[in-house]
Amino acid sequence: MKKVFAGIVLILLVAGFGAPVINGIVMEKIIRKVYQDINTLYRESGSDVSVEIVKYKRNFYSSSIEWKVKLRNMKFAYGVDDVVFLDQVAHGLLGVVSKTSMIGNSWYSDFVKNKLSGKDPLHITTEYKLLGDITSSVALDAFTIENEGKVFNVLPASTVTSFDKELNNFTTKAWWDGLSLADELSLGRITLNSKLEKISTYIWSGDVSFVIKDGWAVENTERVELVNLKNNYKLSFDKKKNLLSVELSAGAEKLKAGDDSLDDAFVRIGMRKMDGTAYEECMRLYAKSVSSLMEEISGAEDDPEKIKAIFDKQMTVMGSEAMAAYEKLLKKDLEFFVSDLRGTMQSGEIKGNISLRLNKDMTFVQFFPILGQPALAMDIFSFTSSLSFPAELTGDDPSLLTPFYPGMQTGFFEKDGEYLRHKAETKDGKLFLNGQEVLFQ
Repeated sequence: MKKVFAGIVLILLVAGFGAPVINGIVMEKIIRKVYQDINTLYRESGSDVSVEIVKYKRNFYSSSIEWKVKLRNMKFAYGVDDVVFLDQVAHGLLGVVSKTSMIGNSWYSDFVKNKLSGKDPLHITTEYKLLGDITSSVALDAFTIENEGKVFNVLPASTVTSFDKELNNFTTKAWWDGLSLADELSLGRITLNSKLEKISTYIWSGDVSFVIKDGWAVENTERVELVNLKNNYKLSFDKKKNLLSVELSAGAEKLKAGDDSLDDAFVRIGMRKMDGTAYEECMRLYAKSVSSLMEEISGAEDDPEKIKAIFDKQMTVMGSEAMAAYEKLLKKDLEFFVSDLRGTMQSGEIKGNISLRLNKDMTFVQFFPILGQPALAMDIFSFTSSLSFPAELTGDDPSLLTPFYPGMQTGFFEKDGEYLRHKAETKDGKLFLNGQEVLFQ
């Protein structure tokens, strides 16, 4: 019995001492593979940014890694060529844990030394598990920084991101307690949550939510305030039909500028049933155009006139190419909508909804005849809209109440007590405005 027990203890001791060594070997392969996959994502998305392992020194129970992000054309936006990271990795029984520092960058170390009294506020930890997701945590300590005689108080922040080794699923939870600048600016707690699944390089389904608890700023003696500002982005993808829908919603408990205030504001904007292949082509073109623009701008040497000329040229080229790509989105049932628009002002409530849907596949050329024959639009579109708001917001302007097209029997709006109200819809190939048919000639 004693021999059996001793054997078990010996096995556990060998495993305890040997597992970190083995894990160090296995995790090096996993880490290198993850970096390769990150570079593949960059390359497929049209970016020339890349990640490079400069040095990987593996010991028995620990490793040290020096790696960097090569910004290339993006250096124009960030002002540096590369961002260097130094990792100290501890080998464990079930994986490895890496502590990352940015002190290897002279611009960062100088900032910490000269502006933060040598105390690095940034703490980055990444846990690589043999079985399970990779989790990266970033924590920011509170610090104070002075710039041009103004003192900024930056409060703590934290973000935790988990993702699988194939880089197909990402979950992020983050918060920041905000910042303040004397009597000029205050920003309260900010939270962010996201859960995304990779469908392709350019299609990621899931949700991203963003909340600012409160904040205010003073400019030219006018105070602007916000309370409980919420934003949510959602992308849904139907794999069988190759259709995607994008929705952005925004709302706030209060938005105030001077004496004007908007309470309980909300709006939802989006597009439904976009062709997935056409959407990817549009995104690919956009990424290509941005990459080309950044490449040319990076050689402009901070010459504003040259940068403007490059920008104008790229916009012209991009515009002509974009027309062909965007046209492929014009498929039957594509819908643009604004829904649940609402808000309360001192003078009353604002409400509205809009929906515009294609009844058939179209090209841009096929829209031209509508200019001469507006009735043709009834065959192309299905449309509904409603809007109401306090009449005093427009003053005494009579144009909103007056027909501006010969076939209209009412104005775009009608007066209803203290409100202006609008309602329109297409039905049976006809357009009805405020309950009256619009007569096309």
